[in-house]
Amino acid sequence: MCISTGQKREIWPALLEKAYMKLMGGYEFPGSLSSTDLYTLVGWIPEHVDIASPHFEREKTWSRLSSAFLEGRCMLTLGTGSELRNGAVETMALLPAHSYAVIDITDNEDDRTLVILDPWKDSAAPPDIDTQTAQEMIKLSLDDSGNDTSRIFRVPWDTVCTVFDGVYLSWDPKIFSHQLSFHGAWRKDASTQGALRMHTRSTVDIILTSALASHIQLGLRVSRDELGTRETEVWLLLTRHVVDTKRSGEFISFSVHDQGSTSLEVLKGEYTNNTQVLVRVLVSDPSLSLVASYDGPYDDVGFTVMVYSSFPVSWNTEMNVLAYSEKVAGAFTSKNAGGNPSLPSFMVNPQYHLRIHADYTAPRAGRGKKVQIKLSLQGERRIPLNILAIWSQGQRVTDFAQSDVAISSGAYTYGHAFATKEVLAGDYTMVVSAFDNRHLGTFAFNIDCSTRFDLKPIPQEGAGMFSKVIRGEWTTETAAGAPKFERYKHNPIHELKLPSQSQVLIRLQLANPGIIISLNVTLFLLTSAKSLGSLVATSGPYADSVCGVVLGPITAQAGSYAIVPSTFNPGVCTSFRLLVFTSSSGTSIASVTVCR
Repeated sequence: MCISTGQKREIWPALLEKAYMKLMGGYEFPGSLSSTDLYTLVGWIPEHVDIASPHFEREKTWSRLSSAFLEGRCMLTLGTGSELRNGAVETMALLPAHSYAVIDITDNEDDRTLVILDPWKDSAAPPDIDTQTAQEMIKLSLDDSGNDTSRIFRVPWDTVCTVFDGVYLSWDPKIFSHQLSFHGAWRKDASTQGALRMHTRSTVDIILTSALASHIQLGLRVSRDELGTRETEVWLLLTRHVVDTKRSGEFISFSVHDQGSTSLEVLKGEYTNNTQVLVRVLVSDPSLSLVASYDGPYDDVGFTVMVYSSFPVSWNTEMNVLAYSEKVAGAFTSKNAGGNPSLPSFMVNPQYHLRIHADYTAPRAGRGKKVQIKLSLQGERRIPLNILAIWSQGQRVTDFAQSDVAISSGAYTYGHAFATKEVLAGDYTMVVSAFDNRHLGTFAFNIDCSTRFDLKPIPQEGAGMFSKVIRGEWTTETAAGAPKFERYKHNPIHELKLPSQSQVLIRLQLANPGIIISLNVTLFLLTSAKSLGSLVATSGPYADSVCGVVLGPITAQAGSYAIVPSTFNPGVCTSFRLLVFTSSSGTSIASVTVCR
């Protein structure tokens, strides 16, 4: 991609290639990325732009790479996927899973093209889209003699975006005036957390890392004096050390958290089997938290984190080990995997009552101060995870507003979630969730706090009670709406018979949660004449909560009752389900028509 001797006939490029192949295990090694190879050979920063990604920005990417290439700040290749993306590739006679070097770029109002070198094809058979004359091809050849048999052709940028799968860039590290490195290892045994050595250009520091299983957390500081109120872009590169190119099943991810925001923004976080992950982040707050993660069958896997910045950067070397800690293991099963907050099943996720005690050993004036708490959640690599702490009295949370959230790990991230904040002492409900209720698997989370705390699992709604599920629907005849529309008794009604005094809890949910409808469920006494008697209990005002509405728990005497589910507006035809929990056995529920 970047070496040519022309007519000088020097042998050192061939020797360099042979040495690199030897290092990679021989000429039969499974392949590599051009940007990774250049990073290994000369230290230029690798970046992979996935053209097929839904997040790909065509115009922004062109502006970045064209200006940088023409200024000599980067080199790039274009890569095809394992399968050719469309018919245009076939007309260009490209090979699948190959890289093609870009040796020139034209960028003006009328022409945005890349000049591509194809060493895999004889130039005697140019592609249909190549309109260059033989003289032009010789002029663009890397061989001054014109005897190079490589094919060179021009491809418009729009065609590149529809033909190739990726752009592999290599950036000159000299564009950043400050660099910082950290060398460590992932170990399966969490007890190996301890001091690891960090190397900068001029100093060597020591830091106590939080090494939880295969996740290592680092703190980074950008000089506040230099930064001021401006934003600056910092590049962070995670490299997994390779000791055997034949090893497989190794994945890494790299997450960056802005510690200065109340809702921590997470960048990257997806697992990849590549050896490098580059994160580019705009920094306005001087403190960042980095989480380097590994998932694979091997132990003691080395890694390096490189930081590139235009402002002075340093590692946070403060040993901020919180005094109290607890680790909890659990699993998402078919009964408690509720998914994200947009799903009605969110309420069944594993939840815990967290009570943080005030620091009574502190001076009286300081007892109202906030305490430091760190939450870290780990799970399987394929599962996007999130952890929340919500203001509460320690009860199970079914629905919440954003203002109720005290701590959040932010967006769902694969394999792990992390949050740290200062909060007031008190009661909270912690909710551990995967993104989808079909994600099943084990998890473990750690809580570290500067003061004493208690943590207890919160039972599921209706735990220890007998349950029945009733499925029904509001039709054109039974979608009668609220009492104000004077057809309330036409709503679906179910008779609940209690053989003895019992605790009763009833939840009404929509069968199709994608729509927003205000609901209510009310319990009446049912007279012997099958008419609605006095009101016993109600779920309250009509509400459109994703998880539905709930009545109770209440204590009801033996007898017959009428359960009336309703929508606020009449004429809303849709399906619903009722979850009825009672503390006594022998309860029966049946549909009934009342006197109107």
